[in-house]
Amino acid sequence: MKRLLLALFLCSVVFADAQDLCIITYNLITCSKTNEDGRTVQMQSEERKEFKTMLFDKKLDLYIQFLEMIFQMDDDNLISEDEVMKVENKVGELDLVASEDLIRVCAKFIIQLKAYGVLYTRSMTPKQVESYEKNIGNINDFVSLDELVQAIRRDLSVVDGDVSKVLEVFVDMKYDCFKMIKNPNNVD
Repeated sequence: MKRLLLALFLCSVVFADAQDLCIITYNLITCSKTNEDGRTVQMQSEERKEFKTMLFDKKLDLYIQFLEMIFQMDDDNLISEDEVMKVENKVGELDLVASEDLIRVCAKFIIQLKAYGVLYTRSMTPKQVESYEKNIGNINDFVSLDELVQAIRRDLSVVDGDVSKVLEVFVDMKYDCFKMIKNPNNVD
């Protein structure tokens, strides 16, 4: 490997002026330097890249599981204590890989869910709103499911745009709300 690097260096020198020579020399020395365990900088860089890929995949898997649990939780329009505890336990897993911002959002979401049993402020009674403002804070700071999804998107850092106001539309829509679905609903 070092002979190959030296040969590349010697070939490059012929075409390089003095400034380029310094850059090439630095790059060759940096790439070929080994640390105490014998790994080159390039090997370490590749290992970091592989780790980041694995971490991203794990985050995505956990976040999908988490959101599936939440969407299933409200499918029957009832949120049970058991369902809330399962979601809370999943947040404990997320805490291992999530950003600090996402952990804060999840914590507030779980507190709200445990205290009021709702995913959106529209589901709260006036008495719940009053209690929220007295015990937790301004109702405008309530973390809805939509805002939780947006925080997950920010944590993944791969998608642009704010979807926090768009999600509520389809989550709130009831199945066959216009009474237009055929019975039986055969697929053509």
